[in-house]
Amino acid sequence: MKVRWFVSHPSHSEDTAPVFFRALQQFDEEHDAIEIVWPPHDPMDLAARKTELEHSKLVIAEVSVASTGSGIDLGFAWTAKIPVIAFHQGTGIVSPIVPLIATSVNVYLTEDHILKVLATLA
Repeated sequence: MKVRWFVSHPSHSEDTAPVFFRALQQFDEEHDAIEIVWPPHDPMDLAARKTELEHSKLVIAEVSVASTGSGIDLGFAWTAKIPVIAFHQGTGIVSPIVPLIATSVNVYLTEDHILKVLATLA
Protein backbone atom coordinates (compact mmCIF):
# COMPACT_ATOMS: atom_id res chain seq x y z
CA MET A 1 0.00 0.00 0.00
CA LYS A 2 1.32 3.41 -0.93
CA VAL A 3 1.78 6.21 1.58
CA ARG A 4 -0.30 9.24 0.55
CA TRP A 5 1.15 12.76 0.54
CA PHE A 6 -1.30 15.60 -0.09
CA VAL A 7 0.02 18.62 -2.00
CA SER A 8 -1.37 22.04 -1.05
CA HIS A 9 -0.70 24.97 -3.35
CA PRO A 10 -2.26 28.28 -4.37
CA SER A 11 -4.39 28.42 -7.51
CA HIS A 12 -2.32 29.07 -10.64
CA SER A 13 0.92 28.39 -8.78
CA GLU A 14 1.99 26.20 -11.69
CA ASP A 15 2.88 29.57 -13.27
CA THR A 16 4.43 31.22 -10.20
CA ALA A 17 6.22 28.17 -8.76
CA PRO A 18 7.09 25.86 -11.66
CA VAL A 19 10.22 24.58 -9.87
CA PHE A 20 8.02 23.18 -7.08
CA PHE A 21 5.80 21.30 -9.54
CA ARG A 22 8.71 19.91 -11.56
CA ALA A 23 10.36 18.66 -8.36
CA LEU A 24 7.20 16.93 -7.16
CA GLN A 25 6.62 15.38 -10.55
CA GLN A 26 10.19 14.03 -10.58
CA PHE A 27 9.87 12.78 -6.99
CA ASP A 28 6.59 11.04 -7.83
CA GLU A 29 8.17 9.28 -10.81
CA GLU A 30 11.11 8.06 -8.71
CA HIS A 31 9.24 6.85 -5.59
CA ASP A 32 6.74 4.07 -6.13
CA ALA A 33 5.91 3.69 -2.43
CA ILE A 34 4.50 7.22 -2.21
CA GLU A 35 1.32 8.49 -3.83
CA ILE A 36 1.27 12.22 -4.48
CA VAL A 37 -2.31 13.44 -4.06
CA TRP A 38 -3.28 16.74 -5.67
CA PRO A 39 -6.24 18.81 -4.46
CA PRO A 40 -9.55 18.40 -6.31
CA HIS A 41 -9.83 20.65 -9.36
CA ASP A 42 -12.83 22.46 -7.89
CA PRO A 43 -11.38 24.72 -5.17
CA MET A 44 -14.85 25.15 -3.67
CA ASP A 45 -15.26 21.43 -3.03
CA LEU A 46 -14.04 21.65 0.56
CA ALA A 47 -15.46 18.27 1.55
CA ALA A 48 -13.39 16.52 -1.14
CA ARG A 49 -10.26 18.47 -0.13
CA LYS A 50 -10.76 17.56 3.51
CA THR A 51 -11.34 13.87 2.71
CA GLU A 52 -8.25 13.65 0.48
CA LEU A 53 -6.14 15.42 3.07
CA GLU A 54 -7.37 13.36 6.03
CA HIS A 55 -6.43 10.15 4.20
CA SER A 56 -2.85 11.39 3.77
CA LYS A 57 0.11 10.90 6.08
CA LEU A 58 1.81 14.17 5.16
CA VAL A 59 1.02 17.53 3.59
CA ILE A 60 3.53 19.16 1.24
CA ALA A 61 2.65 22.86 0.93
CA GLU A 62 3.89 25.54 -1.46
CA VAL A 63 3.48 28.76 0.56
CA SER A 64 5.27 31.40 -1.52
CA VAL A 65 2.00 33.15 -2.32
CA ALA A 66 -0.79 33.74 0.20
CA SER A 67 -3.85 31.65 -0.62
CA THR A 68 -7.19 31.10 1.06
CA GLY A 69 -7.33 27.51 -0.21
CA SER A 70 -3.85 26.73 1.13
CA GLY A 71 -4.84 28.28 4.45
CA ILE A 72 -7.85 26.00 4.60
CA ASP A 73 -5.66 22.99 3.76
CA LEU A 74 -3.20 23.92 6.51
CA GLY A 75 -6.08 24.33 8.96
CA PHE A 76 -7.45 20.90 8.04
CA ALA A 77 -3.97 19.39 8.46
CA TRP A 78 -3.44 21.06 11.83
CA THR A 79 -6.83 19.89 13.10
CA ALA A 80 -6.15 16.32 11.91
CA LYS A 81 -2.59 16.43 13.33
CA ILE A 82 -1.04 15.69 9.95
CA PRO A 83 2.53 16.98 9.59
CA VAL A 84 3.04 19.83 7.11
CA ILE A 85 6.29 20.35 5.22
CA ALA A 86 6.21 23.84 3.72
CA PHE A 87 8.28 25.19 0.84
CA HIS A 88 8.71 28.77 -0.32
CA GLN A 89 10.85 30.46 -2.92
CA GLY A 90 12.42 32.87 -0.46
CA THR A 91 10.85 35.85 -2.17
CA GLY A 92 8.21 37.79 -0.32
CA ILE A 93 6.93 37.22 3.16
CA VAL A 94 5.54 33.92 4.37
CA SER A 95 2.38 34.20 6.43
CA PRO A 96 3.29 34.19 10.14
CA ILE A 97 0.89 31.29 10.74
CA VAL A 98 2.84 28.92 8.47
CA PRO A 99 5.79 28.35 10.85
CA LEU A 100 3.30 27.74 13.67
CA ILE A 101 1.55 24.96 11.75
CA ALA A 102 4.36 23.51 9.64
CA THR A 103 6.79 20.91 10.93
CA SER A 104 9.40 22.62 8.77
CA VAL A 105 9.57 25.58 6.40
CA ASN A 106 12.11 25.18 3.60
CA VAL A 107 13.47 27.76 1.18
CA TYR A 108 14.14 26.52 -2.33
CA LEU A 109 15.71 27.85 -5.49
CA THR A 110 16.05 24.64 -7.49
CA GLU A 111 14.37 21.27 -7.81
CA ASP A 112 17.34 19.73 -5.99
CA HIS A 113 16.59 21.74 -2.84
CA ILE A 114 13.07 20.30 -2.74
CA LEU A 115 14.10 16.78 -3.72
CA LYS A 116 16.69 16.60 -0.93
CA VAL A 117 14.09 17.51 1.69
CA LEU A 118 11.52 15.08 0.28
CA ALA A 119 14.12 12.27 0.15
CA THR A 120 14.60 12.56 3.91
CA LEU A 121 10.86 11.95 4.37
CA ALA A 122 10.45 9.01 1.97
